[in-house]
Amino acid sequence: MSLVSSGHRLGASTAPHVLEVYLDYVCPFSAKLYKRVRNEVLPYIEENYPGKVQFIFRHQVQPWHPFSTVVHEAALAVEKIESTKFFQFSDKLFEVQKQYFDESVHNLSRAQIYESLAKHVKEIGMSDSQFLSLLYIPVVSDIEKARNEGNKITSDLKLHIKLGRETRIHVSPTVLFDKIVDNEVSSGWNFDQWKEWLAKKVVYSQDSADTNFGIGVIPEYQTWYICSKGLTNYINYILQVVKTPENATNGFGINEVGNRPQVYDKEGLLVFVSNYTFIRSLIDQNAPKVLYLPDLSCGIEPVQKCEGLTDPPLDSEQIYCLGVVNPNKYETKFTASISFTKGAARPPLVIPIEETTPTESTPTKATPPKDTLSPSDTRSFILPNDNIANKLDMTEALTKPRNVNHTLYKLYDWMERGLIDTNPEFQRDIVWNNTKQCHLIDSILKNYYVPPILFSCKKLDRNRWLRICIDGKQRLTSIRRFMNNEIPYLCPSEGRTKKTYYENIDDDEQYSNALSVGEKEDFDNSELVCIEYYDLTILQEQEIFSRVQLGLALTTAEKLHRFTSPIAELAKNILEQYPSINKIVDNKRGKPFQLIVQALHMMELNPTKFSANPGAITKYLQDDRSVPQELKQKSSRVFAELDFLIKVDDEIFTKDHRFAPIEFVFFCYILAKFSDLEMAWYQDTLLQMKEYVRKYHADIRFNQTVYKTLWNFVEQVDDNLQPDNVHKSKRRKKN
Repeated sequence: MSLVSSGHRLGASTAPHVLEVYLDYVCPFSAKLYKRVRNEVLPYIEENYPGKVQFIFRHQVQPWHPFSTVVHEAALAVEKIESTKFFQFSDKLFEVQKQYFDESVHNLSRAQIYESLAKHVKEIGMSDSQFLSLLYIPVVSDIEKARNEGNKITSDLKLHIKLGRETRIHVSPTVLFDKIVDNEVSSGWNFDQWKEWLAKKVVYSQDSADTNFGIGVIPEYQTWYICSKGLTNYINYILQVVKTPENATNGFGINEVGNRPQVYDKEGLLVFVSNYTFIRSLIDQNAPKVLYLPDLSCGIEPVQKCEGLTDPPLDSEQIYCLGVVNPNKYETKFTASISFTKGAARPPLVIPIEETTPTESTPTKATPPKDTLSPSDTRSFILPNDNIANKLDMTEALTKPRNVNHTLYKLYDWMERGLIDTNPEFQRDIVWNNTKQCHLIDSILKNYYVPPILFSCKKLDRNRWLRICIDGKQRLTSIRRFMNNEIPYLCPSEGRTKKTYYENIDDDEQYSNALSVGEKEDFDNSELVCIEYYDLTILQEQEIFSRVQLGLALTTAEKLHRFTSPIAELAKNILEQYPSINKIVDNKRGKPFQLIVQALHMMELNPTKFSANPGAITKYLQDDRSVPQELKQKSSRVFAELDFLIKVDDEIFTKDHRFAPIEFVFFCYILAKFSDLEMAWYQDTLLQMKEYVRKYHADIRFNQTVYKTLWNFVEQVDDNLQPDNVHKSKRRKKN
């Protein structure tokens, strides 16, 4: 789930790293951390990691701070009125935090606290009356008529609270980096500790430092290479021979063409540092051997461990390479870590397990292999077999995936800890019903074939990986729901279906039929085949997702949701900011997103003829141009008004008939075209539009014929509003 209002984010939404902080406005520790981040850390990020990190403020209302809810409502109200003021108002709230401690407001009513907060709203140049109108709760004289629905901010606050619960956040402040909770971060940290932490988190990212590490496997008499990503004058490496059952890190490099070095009786590897031109000379004997660095090499005789550091850096910037030669009569494995970037420490050296039986060890980082020796874009490369390389163009090939078996309990534990992401942006919603989910559990318990799970793996730190689910969301969700006792195993017994749950819950008759201890242990230890890719880009993940959807085809809406252009981000932010839209349209499988995009398309281009087909909308979303300011302002007003209309009376949209998708788009267009009218006028026009289109069509579909009818309706509305029309509707400003 993603919930980021525009006012809650600092930094570009396209930044690759996300720093999220869950804060409580009346928590002293939250105030301490917020002030440090706001005043020191964020300026430091902007200066030293421009475009790399975005900051997101998350609301964490603590129940032991009973007046915290009121203060968070105030911040959300300010953001709703003018999103650019959110952080300025948050600064003020943390500044005057003690005014809303228990001891300060214990004897005040909720309304009095709102009035107190309104004073701070005025201090940042906003209207206190507009602010209070959002927090107003109507009082009823007849208690039986009380509905306990809160104010106009309550539904917004609910979404933020739900997000925290789904993310399993329990305390404030809590810091997440790239979706993963980092309990290492403390409100007591000084600035230097934050800088050190950021260096670990950001510097090792592939786009900011040229580093690599992993496990290599070299056959007898073969040579392996890894080269810098670009020109550099620095190398810092360590390599160590290991004996391990683990396979080579995907893409880390195995050279298929060896140099046939001299055979040694001594076990070990020959390690040398050279430039790219020297490596080329090993293939082309006519090429000049430009540079070999003996001081950084262990190439005289085989060694078990070798390391080198160019400090100070080398005189010239070139493509530098680490070469590893196996002069032995048998396959040799090693682990290595290398940095080609001055100031970026090399990653920790991964020492794999040394066992004689297969294990479920966590793989090390992989770098996509290249079958070309071009120095302009290679990080590591394999010397190719010319016969194959000349026949196939593999420049767009992915890294080879790793096949591994994981137990169900391990997969469940990863899901519970947030180490499996089943909801990347390109994923579809949950489409399996309870019956189909129960059938999967039956297949597992009876040892029937279950298709593999497909993951894209991202390294978080030395010991943790995030697995992004590309294919298998429905299976993983079914397993998680069963192990959480949300669905049963349906077992035919004595002529009827018997419900058996994962585990027994004391004093709950519903869960009295549960797996036995032995059955539960067998289920936990059952294994699923998992296919794991490493270092994929988001576009590669999306492409794999599209290719594997051979069963239930992606809907048009789901395909559109994969785009990340500025227009796509605007549509996603609108849906996040106004979830009430889901009440009036089909909210499954990305449909609301598609309708918002179609509405934006119509609002911007004013097409008189039908042009909202999938091809046109896809082209519209692929455009990387910035969103025009006029469209931003227009869409902000339109969807705010639509949200208000839904909250006032959502039944009007579905009265007599369902609200067809094309009606949604045209009503948004009406809100955009005819501004500053009373809400009652919009309600009447909505009902008239629905009645008008059904006079001519029994089936209201998104096609040219219905489009033309609704366009005629809009033109009639426009005519009625013209000053010289005696039947015009009176144009009046809204209150």
